[in-house]
Amino acid sequence: MFFVGDPEQTAQLYRDQAFKANGPSVPELHYEEMEEEDLRNLFAYLYLSLQKALTDAADDGTIGVLMKDYDAVFQALAEVSEEFREVVRTGRHRYITGYESESIEKYRKLAGVA
Repeated sequence: MFFVGDPEQTAQLYRDQAFKANGPSVPELHYEEMEEEDLRNLFAYLYLSLQKALTDAADDGTIGVLMKDYDAVFQALAEVSEEFREVVRTGRHRYITGYESESIEKYRKLAGVA
């Protein structure tokens, strides 16, 4: 992908690309106002956008913007879903940043299961 604009603009391009995938729609609400199912869908789209940016070796600013969104929705989903917390607790979650102990510890803390 050709990178133009500031990191937020580039991150928005990645988000837009992910949301074009055939899948469920997500309401135009702030994630803190969403129901669990909508959070799960949003989380999947954010996973796709961050994964693509990492694959493309996007600049650190863009990765940082996408990672901030991803982490915030990860935590919000963990707060409303015992099932999601259990997936993280039992090590069945696919960590976007890899399976290094630092990454696992970060997401276990965000999920409240550390």
